[in-house]
Amino acid sequence: MKIRGHRIELGDVEAALSCLPLTKEVAVIAEVTEASQRLLAYCTLNEHQLGSETEVVDAVLTQLSSVLPNYMVPSIVSILTEMPLTVSGKINKKALPKPVLLSQGKLLPNTDQERILCEQMALVLKLNRVSLEDDFFKLAGDSISAMRLSIALHKQGYELKPQTIFKERTAEKWRPVCVK
Repeated sequence: MKIRGHRIELGDVEAALSCLPLTKEVAVIAEVTEASQRLLAYCTLNEHQLGSETEVVDAVLTQLSSVLPNYMVPSIVSILTEMPLTVSGKINKKALPKPVLLSQGKLLPNTDQERILCEQMALVLKLNRVSLEDDFFKLAGDSISAMRLSIALHKQGYELKPQTIFKERTAEKWRPVCVK
């Protein structure tokens, strides 16, 4: 299958994920988005893993980033208490839950520019709201959605290049360089 223009095998991503000390059982699927596909990873954890779900997901993504090329790192990692199984005892990939993306930040927009940045980011990513601190790519943004965000902001009278979205990643950091 092709993800972000690169041919990949889901089994390769699953193999890398299963080698991590944090993970016990793993599954990786490709979810079709409007113009492309994105990788979704699901895992159960070894018993000794502590910390918040956000900390564990960040650790998994950091470890995967060190062993896989960027295009093979899943957009979303969901931590499950147990994997759904078929009657034959295999992981039932069709029964995996839809991932829930939540804004992690607390810094809400105050100015018109901040409001527009956050609103457009939320619209492009199909979320109810985002904060100034939310990382575009941790909320499942990709190169296609970065271009969509740039175009949406241009329609609102603001200029923000996709390269800046990749480099800075949050609306808070886009604020000084996003010009009207």
